[in-house]
Amino acid sequence: MEDKNVQSSGFVREKIKDKPVNKKKIAFHMLYMAVSGLVFGAAACVTFGVGYAIIRERNSAQTQEVDNSQVQMEPQVTTETQTEQPQEATETSQVQEFTITDYQNMQYQLYNVGAECNKSVVSVTGVTSDTDIFNNSYESQGIGSGIIIEDNGSQLLILTERKVIRKASEIRVSFIDGFECLASVRGEDVNTGIAVLSVNKGAIPAETQAKIQVAVFSEYTASRAGTFVIAVGSPLDTNYSILTGYITSAGNKITTQDHNFSVVTTDIVGSGSSFGVLVNTSGEIVGVVLQSMHAAGNDNTLVAISGNDIRPIIELLCDGESVPYVGLQVSTVSEHIAETYDMPKGVYIREVAMDSPAMEAGLQSGDVIVKVNGTAVNSDNAYTAQLMEKKPGDTISVVVKRKGANGYLGITYKVNLGVLEK
Repeated sequence: MEDKNVQSSGFVREKIKDKPVNKKKIAFHMLYMAVSGLVFGAAACVTFGVGYAIIRERNSAQTQEVDNSQVQMEPQVTTETQTEQPQEATETSQVQEFTITDYQNMQYQLYNVGAECNKSVVSVTGVTSDTDIFNNSYESQGIGSGIIIEDNGSQLLILTERKVIRKASEIRVSFIDGFECLASVRGEDVNTGIAVLSVNKGAIPAETQAKIQVAVFSEYTASRAGTFVIAVGSPLDTNYSILTGYITSAGNKITTQDHNFSVVTTDIVGSGSSFGVLVNTSGEIVGVVLQSMHAAGNDNTLVAISGNDIRPIIELLCDGESVPYVGLQVSTVSEHIAETYDMPKGVYIREVAMDSPAMEAGLQSGDVIVKVNGTAVNSDNAYTAQLMEKKPGDTISVVVKRKGANGYLGITYKVNLGVLEK
């Protein structure tokens, strides 16, 4: 009885069941999403198609404008292309390797310059009459080369070696085409061993005059080692021969009577009696080949006196004048030398030539020249410049400092200029 009451008074026990799936509603949602996707895709396709058409139309219009502008500016574009082409070619040539063919072509160009310069070269023959031990008369010939250096309108002036025409009773000149005529001595210088000849232009036919030319001196000194030079004249004792090479040095000097010359040395192999000129790649004279100025025992390569150094002497000879002579070998007393040896700045006398005007005046080795004709001189070039302003027969004043027991004493001398003769 009691158990029945307990059961009847307990809590009601419930069981929760899952909600039944509504398949129709799910199908409806899936259909809705599919339809929405189709609508969105269709809209996107339409938008993309319309946008693409618009963009394509605009690009087509811009392309047409660019084409029209290019057509209008076509001359300018062509000019720019032509301007840029040399730059591209230059850049290409900078990285291009130098071949044997290029080297050969360069040699051809150098020889072409030499061939053009040969129009200024002549053959010089000095005929000397003499008698042998049996008192029989005979003639000997000195043969060399010359360079046409001036045309004064009525005469051609020719630079040559003095030894070729020395004591010659007759001088003949042969031009590049073989025409030969007589020449006379215009001037000569014993110190350098050069001479200038003159030929009357009236004796030269027009055909020959058209084939020759006057050589031109360069305004610049050949002072850089490695510079191309061409030797013309008779660098191998054969007239009209052409040799090419490089300058190996140009800083050395050679001391002669009253003149110090810059010497241009080359790697060109020549002969011991070579004569001619060195020209640059423009065909201008940069040096006069004088093997007599070469260091003893080293005459297998060509040397030349700087064209700018020897040119004042050549101009004097062209004018028919002689080179003034004192008879001193000098060198510059630089500031460094003056401070080191406690001596005055000026021009140091290294040697006084025997029987020279300098010796007759009383100048001595060891004197330092400080003034010439009242003008201070502090280098050998300054001394030579003062001397070249005078003529043989003129008298110049020379102030020197001579070292004595109490230091250097100033002394003034009068020197009568002469002419060097041998």
